[in-house]
Amino acid sequence: MFEDSPSAESLLDGIPETTSNDPRGRRVAIGILAIIVIGLFIAVFAQRQAFQNLTGTGNVSGVAIDTLDRPAQVEVFVLGTDLSAVANPNGEFEVKNVPAGNQVVVVTYQGMGEEVNAAVEPGETIHLGEIVVQVTLEP
Repeated sequence: MFEDSPSAESLLDGIPETTSNDPRGRRVAIGILAIIVIGLFIAVFAQRQAFQNLTGTGNVSGVAIDTLDRPAQVEVFVLGTDLSAVANPNGEFEVKNVPAGNQVVVVTYQGMGEEVNAAVEPGETIHLGEIVVQVTLEP
């Protein structure tokens, strides 16, 4: 097993350089490896919030009321992100730094959810208007 290993005397002048019989093959292999690494980096980075921020962000706002026409303190999420907001006592909410483009906003209240589509423009606040949520009456 160790018969082909170099002896200590052969290393007195330093580690010998290995010579490649095919330097072109090595360059091709390095090129392919570089393309794979760059491709993986782009694939991972494209899914990150930082990439979406480079393309621009906007805000989404609205007012939530229940079916009895009262302000509703809803929780609002943007699907596919970690962005959320809670409405104030007047039912008003605003989610900031939402990635530009078509987004799905989920408004939840008392365990129920309502999905709303929003076309977010960079640097703009998109107002969703009044969102009516279902009231669950307790006896």
